[in-house]
Amino acid sequence: MKMLCILLFSFCLVSLYAEPTAETVPQTSQQEPPPFPGESMTIVEKQSESTFAMQFMHMLATLGLLIAVVLLSSWVLKRMMQTRVEKVNLTSTIKIVEQRSLTTKTVVSLIEIRGKEFAIAESAAGVTLLGTFAAGREEELPAINRK
Repeated sequence: MKMLCILLFSFCLVSLYAEPTAETVPQTSQQEPPPFPGESMTIVEKQSESTFAMQFMHMLATLGLLIAVVLLSSWVLKRMMQTRVEKVNLTSTIKIVEQRSLTTKTVVSLIEIRGKEFAIAESAAGVTLLGTFAAGREEELPAINRK
């Protein structure tokens, strides 16, 4: 489905950038006489409106293409990073089980090293060990009393 949307969008974009053919551009061999003062304004206005509309549509198509490229690139990069972490976890002794961002500069991670799991917190101040757990066992964490 995504590929079909991309192909359709690229086809529309290519058609906007295509050169006009001889059939679509009327060619006049004789110059037309200038119109009367009352008529000249309507012809010029119609031509400028159609030119403006075409340029506006061209701009919107280009903007849409740029947004699509940015979204597609971010999706691909996110996917590549997830795949890379999964591959490293399969072959490494140190495995990142899960990570959660608390703030923009603070991350809590659950890592596994040789059968033991460690909860650590990373921040600008450094890395802090939060706790140690046996791997594969679901333990209840102590409840925090909030007032």
